[in-house]
Amino acid sequence: MTPDQTLLDLVPEHLKPLFPLEEKLIKAIPFGKMVSDFKPYMPVGMAEIGDAQSVRSEVLIWLLTTPEVSKAIHYKGINLRGAKILGALDFEDSNLEYPLRLINCIIEEKMILDRGEFILLDFTGSQSGPINADSIQVKHDILMSDGFKAKGEVRLPGADIGGYLDCSGGKFENPGGVALNGAGLTTKGSVVLSAGFKAKGEVRLPGADIGGSLDCHRGEFENPGGYALSGDRLTAKGSVFLREGFKAKGEVRLPGANIGGNLECDGGEFENPGGKALNGDRLTTKGSVFLRDEFKAKGEVRLLGANIGGVLDCKGGEFENPGGKALSGDGLTTKGSVHLREGFKAKGEVSLLGADIGGNLACDGGEFENPVGDALSGDRLTTKGSVFLTEGFKAKGEVRLPGADIGGNLECAGGEFENPDGKALNGDNVKVDGSFVWRGLRKKPIGILSLENAHLANLDDDKNSWPKSGNLDIDGLVYGPLTSRVPADSKSRLRWLNLRNPENLNVQPYEQLISVFRQMGLRDDARHVAIARQKAIRKQLKGISRLWSWILDVTISYGYRPEKVILLFIIPIILLGSFVFKGADIVGAIEPAGSLKNMLFNPVAYSLDVFLPIVDLHQESAWTLNASVKGGIYFQYYMVFHILAGWFFTTLAVAAVTGLVRSD
Repeated sequence: MTPDQTLLDLVPEHLKPLFPLEEKLIKAIPFGKMVSDFKPYMPVGMAEIGDAQSVRSEVLIWLLTTPEVSKAIHYKGINLRGAKILGALDFEDSNLEYPLRLINCIIEEKMILDRGEFILLDFTGSQSGPINADSIQVKHDILMSDGFKAKGEVRLPGADIGGYLDCSGGKFENPGGVALNGAGLTTKGSVVLSAGFKAKGEVRLPGADIGGSLDCHRGEFENPGGYALSGDRLTAKGSVFLREGFKAKGEVRLPGANIGGNLECDGGEFENPGGKALNGDRLTTKGSVFLRDEFKAKGEVRLLGANIGGVLDCKGGEFENPGGKALSGDGLTTKGSVHLREGFKAKGEVSLLGADIGGNLACDGGEFENPVGDALSGDRLTTKGSVFLTEGFKAKGEVRLPGADIGGNLECAGGEFENPDGKALNGDNVKVDGSFVWRGLRKKPIGILSLENAHLANLDDDKNSWPKSGNLDIDGLVYGPLTSRVPADSKSRLRWLNLRNPENLNVQPYEQLISVFRQMGLRDDARHVAIARQKAIRKQLKGISRLWSWILDVTISYGYRPEKVILLFIIPIILLGSFVFKGADIVGAIEPAGSLKNMLFNPVAYSLDVFLPIVDLHQESAWTLNASVKGGIYFQYYMVFHILAGWFFTTLAVAAVTGLVRSD
């Protein structure tokens, strides 16, 4: 272009005559001014843009791709507002050295930007057909915000963006197909799909590498029955925001995503009934995951195998997937706590199988409802802190913690547990390094309290929270000393043991209680429980064995009360013998014998001498019983009974005192 020429002189013949707005644009290009047929700073309505505001796509292509012309373009680039772009805008494989701004424009056909290199693309407030931008490279930003609308797929797979991809307030429409495709996209800045952004069709960002945040707050993503937002293997150095009015109809996918900040979904609505509402399997965050403060999900929320650098906070969130899993966190790992509390509601199972929680599992005030199955599943769960099922916690369905390893307490004070046809709380094989607090429940548990083979450092309960008779399973339960506020007398604890199924004959629970009482120095209580244990064993015996067990119970309480045989049998029989032998003396049935004829007859001493086999008071050797006198035969019969009773009861007394009959 010579000094005497203008850009108008370079317009090729096939583009003549120019439209008025085209001529105006060409004249303004060297000055970098915004070109529009509308008043400056006044909003442009799409209905107001007509043929008078038309610019042919061929003119824009000629301006930006002709080297001789592009030298005259101002560094601010092409700036066009309120225009109708006629024809497809094709910059495939182009290298544009200046920004392209098409503000509030109507682009009637598709835009083709594949493999192009651009400084900046600004389509704020515009309407467009499909956009193909595969492997595009943009030094700064791509702006499709503030009312931008696209009908058809917007494709950005493999795009490399040096700044932001800003679609806030934009509308992307491709029902049943892909609305925005950013597979493999790379940005140094953030991706903004927020503040009124709307998509009908799938928004795809699988494998995207985002240098800042992915911000979708107040965005609306709609693809019922399909994927609303796909971010498989997405990487973001900042946070991902799906919050504050974010709405999705269809699955939101983030499996394998790597997020440098938080995943924040507070106040978001995720809807995919019968399917996955939010899929974050194997997701990794350096920060926390927030699904709280009026977060709502209809469909399963999945975080299987997720690795969360902070907390998983679902306080006040609502999770709904009746008959299925409302929240799935199997194999999940968090460095902080998991909060399912204070207004948290789940209809459907909450599953945390094998989860590894760096802090507490706090479910205080949470509501878990899955009446036909498991309300909360924490099989093999591990926590460094405590598990709180307290202060308004409600569960309809089984609460499962079998094999869980809890570093603090397992606290249930103020909770409600309801599972009429099964286990209300399943703590089989659970290990609790602190106390198991089962007291202050709002009402008695409905269903079985099962603690089979559990290991508890301490047991802290109260009578009002004990389950109904037949609803306690504690075979193999091992626990330490009872806390100071626990009913710790043998009578109360035996009443607790009797809440087990009457058909259960396992005596280990008695042995464990005996051990605990001995650790606490309560020897009398330990003895009472030991006697109860032997009575329980007797129920398993038959015939002679059962009879012998009954005799040991009646006489010496299985060796734990040797004084019983003395007070109830030995002393009464000796006194009876004294009266009988006194009567024999009166009727002449007692006669002197041997060399001790001068010894006086003493019926009490005689009764003792005959009864006690190892005692010699010289009464039995000095006096004999004559059966030939009238009635003497009956005295002789009694003598045989007296001697045998002496051997039997004396032997029992000695065995009891020496501990020979105690099985332990």
